[in-house]
Order: sequence, then C-alpha cells, then structure tokens
Amino acid sequence: MFGNKNKNKKKKEKIDIVFNGIVIFFAILNLFPLYWLLTSSFKNSSDVVKMPPDWFPKTISFQNYIDVFNNQPAFQWAYNSIYVSLVATVALVVVSSLAAYAFSKLSLYFCKFLVHILLKPSLKNFEHNLASM
Repeated sequence: MFGNKNKNKKKKEKIDIVFNGIVIFFAILNLFPLYWLLTSSFKNSSDVVKMPPDWFPKTISFQNYIDVFNNQPAFQWAYNSIYVSLVATVALVVVSSLAAYAFSKLSLYFCKFLVHILLKPSLKNFEHNLASM
C-alpha cells in the first residue's frame, strides 16, 4: 500500500521536474528580446546590424543614452506615457465603478443577463487562474 504511494509520488515528482524545465525554457525564451534590447543599447549602430550578430557587446558604450537624453525629448516622451496611462486608468476605474453601482442598485430588465454576459468570462478566467496556482 505504501509502496504504491511512493511510486506515484516519485512519478509525480518526475513529471513536475519535466514541466518545470519546460516552463524555465519558455521563460528564458520570452526574456530573450529584453536581453537583446539591453545589449543592443550598449552597442554602436554598426554592431547592432552586423551579421552574424554579436551576442555580447565587445565594447560597452553609453553614448547612445547620452545622445537620446541630449538630442531627443526623452523626458517628454516618458511624461506623456505616464500621463496617458494614469488618465486611462482613472477613467477606467470611474466608469467601471459607475457601471458596478448601476448593476447592483438598479433593477433593469436585462440586468442579470448583462451581468452574466459581462462578468462570466472574467470570473471563469479568474477561477481557472486561481485553480492552476
């Protein structure tokens, strides 16, 4: 009886190791563009387009960063991005709060139908994500 449980436990551990290896492989694969972006930012323009590419920069140069902040309005770009994301987030929270209040307090004819149409997909996804943890 106990031997069978140990076999199942060992089999599950092997499967977990294989799945964890697959997850780690895809995590590294997904992080590769970020690595390429970062290493390319330290290269000269001729080194970036060189074929075959250099996986590691031979010389590290901060001149690209100096050029961006001196010759381009990089701080204005950052401000615009932060401003747009904050305005969009606040607008979404306000509109969602008003819709949630309307769904909870008002008794509309199609209210339950709309709640099921709008909330069921997101709750189903949340339930799936919660169960997979």
